[in-house]
Amino acid sequence: MQEEYSPTSESTRSQKNKKQKTKITILTITIAVLIWAGIVYAGYAWTIQYLEKNKTYVDQKIESVKIENEKQIKVIKQHMTDIDDQLTKVNRQLAVVEEQLSLTDQTLEGTNETRKSLESRIKELDEQLEDLQKALKKLEEAARVY
Repeated sequence: MQEEYSPTSESTRSQKNKKQKTKITILTITIAVLIWAGIVYAGYAWTIQYLEKNKTYVDQKIESVKIENEKQIKVIKQHMTDIDDQLTKVNRQLAVVEEQLSLTDQTLEGTNETRKSLESRIKELDEQLEDLQKALKKLEEAARVY
Protein backbone atom coordinates (compact mmCIF):
# COMPACT_ATOMS: atom_id res chain seq x y z
CA MET A 1 0.00 0.00 0.00
CA GLN A 2 1.07 3.37 -0.79
CA GLU A 3 0.44 6.25 1.35
CA GLU A 4 -1.60 8.88 -0.11
CA TYR A 5 -0.50 12.39 -0.27
CA SER A 6 -2.68 14.62 1.76
CA PRO A 7 -2.16 18.23 2.67
CA THR A 8 -3.30 17.55 6.21
CA SER A 9 -0.70 14.90 6.86
CA GLU A 10 2.02 17.11 5.36
CA SER A 11 1.00 20.00 7.53
CA THR A 12 0.84 17.75 10.60
CA ARG A 13 4.33 16.48 9.89
CA SER A 14 5.56 20.00 9.36
CA GLN A 15 4.04 21.09 12.67
CA LYS A 16 5.61 18.10 14.41
CA ASN A 17 9.01 18.98 12.91
CA LYS A 18 8.63 22.59 13.99
CA LYS A 19 7.67 21.56 17.51
CA GLN A 20 10.59 19.17 17.66
CA LYS A 21 13.01 21.83 16.36
CA THR A 22 11.61 24.28 18.90
CA LYS A 23 12.09 21.72 21.70
CA ILE A 24 15.67 21.08 20.56
CA THR A 25 16.37 24.81 20.38
CA ILE A 26 14.90 25.39 23.84
CA LEU A 27 16.86 22.42 25.22
CA THR A 28 20.09 23.70 23.62
CA ILE A 29 19.56 27.20 25.01
CA THR A 30 18.72 25.80 28.46
CA ILE A 31 21.85 23.64 28.50
CA ALA A 32 23.99 26.59 27.32
CA VAL A 33 22.54 28.82 30.05
CA LEU A 34 23.10 26.14 32.71
CA ILE A 35 26.71 25.63 31.57
CA TRP A 36 27.27 29.38 31.54
CA ALA A 37 25.75 29.71 35.04
CA GLY A 38 27.96 26.87 36.28
CA ILE A 39 31.08 28.51 34.87
CA VAL A 40 30.14 31.86 36.42
CA TYR A 41 29.49 30.24 39.82
CA ALA A 42 32.77 28.30 39.68
CA GLY A 43 34.66 31.48 38.82
CA TYR A 44 32.98 33.34 41.64
CA ALA A 45 33.73 30.58 44.15
CA TRP A 46 37.37 30.38 43.03
CA THR A 47 37.75 34.17 43.26
CA ILE A 48 36.35 34.26 46.80
CA GLN A 49 38.68 31.44 47.89
CA TYR A 50 41.68 33.10 46.23
CA LEU A 51 40.95 36.46 47.85
CA GLU A 52 40.54 34.93 51.31
CA LYS A 53 43.82 33.04 50.96
CA ASN A 54 45.64 36.19 49.85
CA LYS A 55 44.04 38.26 52.60
CA THR A 56 45.37 35.83 55.17
CA TYR A 57 48.83 35.97 53.58
CA VAL A 58 48.83 39.78 53.49
CA ASP A 59 47.61 39.96 57.11
CA GLN A 60 50.44 37.67 58.19
CA LYS A 61 53.00 39.79 56.34
CA ILE A 62 51.64 43.00 57.86
CA GLU A 63 51.86 41.47 61.33
CA SER A 64 55.45 40.32 60.76
CA VAL A 65 56.39 43.82 59.55
CA LYS A 66 54.81 45.35 62.66
CA ILE A 67 56.80 43.00 64.89
CA GLU A 68 60.03 43.77 63.02
CA ASN A 69 59.34 47.51 63.28
CA GLU A 70 58.80 47.22 67.02
CA LYS A 71 62.14 45.40 67.36
CA GLN A 72 63.89 48.08 65.31
CA ILE A 73 62.33 50.85 67.38
CA LYS A 74 63.54 49.17 70.58
CA VAL A 75 67.06 48.90 69.16
CA ILE A 76 67.05 52.54 68.04
CA LYS A 77 65.79 53.68 71.44
CA GLN A 78 68.52 51.67 73.14
CA HIS A 79 71.15 53.25 70.87
CA MET A 80 69.75 56.68 71.64
CA THR A 81 69.92 55.97 75.35
CA ASP A 82 73.51 54.73 75.04
CA ILE A 83 74.55 57.80 73.07
CA ASP A 84 72.79 60.08 75.50
CA ASP A 85 74.66 58.40 78.37
CA GLN A 86 77.97 58.81 76.53
CA LEU A 87 77.11 62.42 75.82
CA THR A 88 76.44 63.05 79.50
CA LYS A 89 79.70 61.31 80.42
CA VAL A 90 81.68 63.41 77.93
CA ASN A 91 80.07 66.59 79.25
CA ARG A 92 81.08 65.66 82.79
CA GLN A 93 84.63 64.88 81.69
CA LEU A 94 84.78 68.14 79.79
CA ALA A 95 83.63 70.05 82.86
CA VAL A 96 86.29 68.31 84.96
CA VAL A 97 89.00 69.10 82.42
CA GLU A 98 87.92 72.73 82.21
CA GLU A 99 87.97 72.96 85.99
CA GLN A 100 91.42 71.39 86.09
CA LEU A 101 92.57 73.78 83.41
CA SER A 102 91.24 76.67 85.43
CA LEU A 103 93.04 75.43 88.54
CA THR A 104 96.17 74.72 86.56
CA ASP A 105 96.03 78.17 85.10
CA GLN A 106 95.93 79.65 88.57
CA THR A 107 98.64 77.50 90.15
CA LEU A 108 100.96 76.78 87.24
CA GLU A 109 100.78 79.79 85.03
CA GLY A 110 104.26 79.12 83.77
CA THR A 111 103.69 75.47 82.79
CA ASN A 112 102.91 75.60 79.12
CA GLU A 113 103.16 71.85 78.63
CA THR A 114 100.32 71.04 81.04
CA ARG A 115 98.11 73.63 79.45
CA LYS A 116 98.73 72.23 75.96
CA SER A 117 98.00 68.72 77.21
CA LEU A 118 94.74 69.82 78.77
CA GLU A 119 93.74 71.83 75.70
CA SER A 120 94.46 68.80 73.55
CA ARG A 121 92.26 66.67 75.79
CA ILE A 122 89.52 69.30 75.62
CA LYS A 123 89.68 69.29 71.82
CA GLU A 124 89.45 65.50 71.80
CA LEU A 125 86.44 65.59 74.11
CA ASP A 126 84.83 68.34 72.04
CA GLU A 127 85.25 66.26 68.88
CA GLN A 128 83.86 63.21 70.63
CA LEU A 129 80.93 65.31 71.86
CA GLU A 130 80.23 66.55 68.31
CA ASP A 131 80.38 62.99 66.95
CA LEU A 132 77.99 61.79 69.61
CA GLN A 133 75.60 64.66 68.91
CA LYS A 134 75.64 63.84 65.18
CA ALA A 135 74.97 60.18 65.91
CA LEU A 136 72.13 61.15 68.25
CA LYS A 137 70.57 63.33 65.53
CA LYS A 138 70.80 60.48 63.03
CA LEU A 139 69.17 58.08 65.45
CA GLU A 140 66.41 60.58 66.22
CA GLU A 141 65.75 60.99 62.50
CA ALA A 142 65.67 57.23 62.07
CA ALA A 143 63.24 56.94 64.97
CA ARG A 144 60.97 59.52 63.35
CA VAL A 145 60.95 57.46 60.16
CA TYR A 146 59.63 54.46 62.08
